[in-house]
Amino acid sequence: MIAKFPVLNWLSSVLAGTAILVTLGGVVPEAAQGESITSQVAQMDRSVPPNIYNTGQISLEQHNYQQALTYFNQAIAINGEYAQAYQGRALARDAMGDSEGAVSDLRTAASFYWTQGNALAAYEAIRLIEQMGKKFVCRQSGGQ
Repeated sequence: MIAKFPVLNWLSSVLAGTAILVTLGGVVPEAAQGESITSQVAQMDRSVPPNIYNTGQISLEQHNYQQALTYFNQAIAINGEYAQAYQGRALARDAMGDSEGAVSDLRTAASFYWTQGNALAAYEAIRLIEQMGKKFVCRQSGGQ
């Protein structure tokens, strides 16, 4: 069952001490010494939105928000109903200070999740909107 989740395949490889990425888009060969995970993922098939999304997630985790935004935009351009990419883009936008854009993306993600039958993910997106709203109010009032 792990084959359906590219990030889990990558994590399994890392935990096993190898540098081989196995994804829906193919295998990324063992990386050269010092090559970043983002560079390895970037070698994957760029026409597969989950691969692009995964690259965006890695950039997001590395706090490279502008690069993450670029990858999420690419995934959305290929599949305009890719809810996860909207949610990822929302997190990148929020980290960059674009709260309005983040909330807009989360609303879009929640809508797509709902129409795709994923009520739990829709609820999670709505919960994130509420958290961002509270954070925005605190920023406006000078609180933490």
